[in-house]
Amino acid sequence: MGRDIQYPINTGLVGLGVLSQTSLLPHFATEDTKKKMNLVAVCDIDELRAKQTAEEYHIPEYYTSLDSMLKQAPLDAVLLCTPTAIHYNQAKKSLNAGLHVYLQKPIATSSAQAQNLIDIAKNQNLVMVASPEQIINPTFQKARQLVLDGAIGPVFWSLCVTDHPGPQLEEGRLGEGPKNKVDPSWWFKKGAGPVYNMSVYTLHAITSILGPVKNVIALSGQRLAHKEWMGTEIKVEIDDNTLMLLDFGNNIFSMVSGCAAHPGEKVSWGHMSIFGAEGALEIYSTNPTEPNFMNEINHVGGKKYTFDDFGPYIPPNHTTIKFPFIYGDIMHFLKCVSEGENPQEFGKQACHVVEVIEKAYRSASTGSSQKISSGFEAEKLVP
Repeated sequence: MGRDIQYPINTGLVGLGVLSQTSLLPHFATEDTKKKMNLVAVCDIDELRAKQTAEEYHIPEYYTSLDSMLKQAPLDAVLLCTPTAIHYNQAKKSLNAGLHVYLQKPIATSSAQAQNLIDIAKNQNLVMVASPEQIINPTFQKARQLVLDGAIGPVFWSLCVTDHPGPQLEEGRLGEGPKNKVDPSWWFKKGAGPVYNMSVYTLHAITSILGPVKNVIALSGQRLAHKEWMGTEIKVEIDDNTLMLLDFGNNIFSMVSGCAAHPGEKVSWGHMSIFGAEGALEIYSTNPTEPNFMNEINHVGGKKYTFDDFGPYIPPNHTTIKFPFIYGDIMHFLKCVSEGENPQEFGKQACHVVEVIEKAYRSASTGSSQKISSGFEAEKLVP
């Protein structure tokens, strides 16, 4: 993988919106993280936001252009936490600059783009990791093992719920100033929306457990024409109501939602159930503020499993900071960089999930089932 890179790894953070302000930067400010990552630069198109962030967290350099940061900052790796539609171009530039790349979900908006990034990273012997790496969570590892061990008998189907009304009411968007009033309108434009930004979580989780998807059928459309954010009308330009029926082969199916709808109380955002001939698994979070940080499995017909140890990537002091699962993905990325590992199977899974999304939209527009051509080896994902 080229020259040896040791902890702390010189890293640049691109995109200083809500995710970075409310989650990543507080995680990165901890002393244990500083031993692994040296945050030498931040970048955002809003210059005042970039400047204020650099000052608050004592970061040496700030930029308003990725190109400038890539040319000038002393970097080994970049973290791309920007709107989904620009992931591909930013990742390609960063890889071609010789840097290791972490991407927020999804890896790209088309499987062709995703595969191109994987090829570039492989050819240049660089690490590229894309969230979400759901199988890093021991809850999903246990669920996978229960299924493989036949704990619920032959699997029939699963239900994966990712309903979310949108980011317009998120913390960090309703205050004043560039760091606390971040425009959410990108979420409702082409290349974003509830499927690319929310269903991607359960698609990674269920494929980690059941393996690659063989075919997909979907219904998709737009229910609302507008959303509102702090008195400003946002035009909705994407499908906001999508249901995907996945075929895993051997007559095993899964229903996955991707809707800008309000989640339920019992079946909430991120909930997953897997139904077998002899039992069922209900997988969910018991923390109401972290609905995607799964920590409990109810084995219907068996016992309940509750997890409070999330392994080496999420130490206990990070479970109380927002979005610890994203922090865990980044720590896994940095470990791979420092140890010369290349987690290519995670990239293949990320590409596979993007193809499922891409083909789901095609199915909805054509009214026909779509075959999925990509794949990955689920057993290679488990750390």
